[in-house]
Amino acid sequence: MDFFSRLGEWANANEGILQGMAMLAAALAVVISAAYRGLARRSPAASDVAARTPDASSSSRGPTLLDRPAVAVLPFDDLSENSDQQYLADGLAEELITTLSYWRRFPVIARGATFAYRGRDKDVRKIGHELGARYVLEGSVRREGDRTRVTARLFDAELANQLWTERFERDIDDLFLLQDEISRKIVEGIEPELGRAEMDRAFRTRPESMDGWDACLQAAFHIHHGTREDLAKAEGLLDRALELDPDSPLAHSLNALRCFSESLQGWTADPPRILAKANEAARRAHELAPRDWLSTSLLGITTLWVERNYEEGIALERRALELNPSAASAYQFLGCILQFDGQPRPALEAHTKAQRLNPTLQSAALALSDIAVCHLLMGDDDAAVAMARRAVKSDPSNARARQRLVATLGQAGSEEARAELKILMRDQPGFDIAYVDATYPFRRPEDRDRFVAGLRNAGWSER
Repeated sequence: MDFFSRLGEWANANEGILQGMAMLAAALAVVISAAYRGLARRSPAASDVAARTPDASSSSRGPTLLDRPAVAVLPFDDLSENSDQQYLADGLAEELITTLSYWRRFPVIARGATFAYRGRDKDVRKIGHELGARYVLEGSVRREGDRTRVTARLFDAELANQLWTERFERDIDDLFLLQDEISRKIVEGIEPELGRAEMDRAFRTRPESMDGWDACLQAAFHIHHGTREDLAKAEGLLDRALELDPDSPLAHSLNALRCFSESLQGWTADPPRILAKANEAARRAHELAPRDWLSTSLLGITTLWVERNYEEGIALERRALELNPSAASAYQFLGCILQFDGQPRPALEAHTKAQRLNPTLQSAALALSDIAVCHLLMGDDDAAVAMARRAVKSDPSNARARQRLVATLGQAGSEEARAELKILMRDQPGFDIAYVDATYPFRRPEDRDRFVAGLRNAGWSER
């Protein structure tokens, strides 16, 4: 799940550091450019790549949809003596993913896919093959008091060669600059011909409050876990972050994401009010950072739910993808808006792109159940049921997935629908017509009727 925006003037304030890094980049450029040219000659043509889809016949080759050199940032190991510092290592890795995503000349593998390798053997050749990544970045973080030591290593995944390794030791207040320093070295190494203007655009300003930033990292950690208890913890952390830095785009974006998740899961007695809070937070984040893909994407999806403005929602999601073409969640949100706008086929294409960019999407249950809705609206009941089953299997506790399974089974005339409805009503007793109308913004009456009919066939009472 992404995340964040701090575009600014880092380069001008750190000219000395850049001069040192430029020397390193010049040395790396010879090695990496040669490797890049050699790999490019062996890469399939773009037309061949575009024509392929993940299936059993291609699984042995690994993903092939990315015809440019992709980068995978693995979760950093936490070597701190204090075991509760994992959020710091995760936050640094996630910020590196976000920073690197702003370079549009190479894709960045999404967080959900790379973080699935936590605790596993880091065979970079195997990981690169499985993720379709040409470069793999891994590292570790050790925090001792007010000092933090970070080690980062960049590998050519196909050749299993270590391209560079650096160790950084900084005061905790310098961590933000450190992530930019590491990101810049990666970019300069992979594509040394990148223009300075594009590089400067992607670097972001230092947050006003490092304590607030730390609270945001902890909140993001809990939002990614996504349980009801985790979202409650994230709420308190974000209140603290906004108290310290009221104009933090990151804090407002995370707050929008938290509210959005809480309302759709049915963990509130008043979904419309919480969705309105999500929209308000996303709008504020977008005002503070209009070139941030996450705030733009969150504004798009919440605009759909709160204002039922489909055209504006679609435009915002497409803008988010212009800002970050690697944003799987923006493709997922785009597909969601399109399906509710009565465009299930284009929606299905967007959902498929999201899954290709991030095969282990954190919100896989939602993504799969959205695909089930697309098939339901296209009249393919068998495919709808199959995808809804996969969604529930992915996360049996996900209320949205269970709702779609009940509706698709009911529409297909399956007796199993009643059993699934009992489970749904046990877990979400407030699932009534008011909830459906608040969180299923169908534009076409016939689409809403088809969904509600499936629920009724299962024995659902609108109350």
